[in-house]
Amino acid sequence: MKIIFTTDSIYHSLSHFTEISEEVNSMLSVVYDDKEIQEQLKLPGSKFSSSFVKSPQELATVLQNKFPDMFCSMRTDIDGRIRLSFKLGFPIGTTSIIHYTDLTDQEKKTIKTEQRNDCIVKTVEVNRTIQTDECQLILIPQDENYYFCTAFPGELAPPLPRQGENGNLFWETHLFIR
Repeated sequence: MKIIFTTDSIYHSLSHFTEISEEVNSMLSVVYDDKEIQEQLKLPGSKFSSSFVKSPQELATVLQNKFPDMFCSMRTDIDGRIRLSFKLGFPIGTTSIIHYTDLTDQEKKTIKTEQRNDCIVKTVEVNRTIQTDECQLILIPQDENYYFCTAFPGELAPPLPRQGENGNLFWETHLFIR
């Protein structure tokens, strides 16, 4: 399976990396300045450990080499994107989503509702790192190829409900870590 990586999709996926390889940095610096690249890396969210991978391309290679042993599931969404889930059996990074039942009593007191990208979400302050061995690879099929859309460590979550839409059970029981 051939995966094509566009500069834009790599740039937007940087929010899930702690650092990137020199090769990827050089490629991105043709379009983005160093400040933009660093700001994208610093965005909050789930992060791949730099000891695991330093680029979306490296991640795709690792996952292809582990296929099908570590492959868990594939789902095609209404938007045509293919979502591949992997469980690697060892920590690969941190997740930014937590189930309500995993919160301490003290953490439960910090729950807030916030707006993110036209969606109302629950957030919680957690002062601990939550490791994950799961990751998601999102691809867009086109002709004989697959275009990289994004990738992130953690479990596959459904899209956030937009204002006015009915919520779903996942987002009623899961919170974003802030």
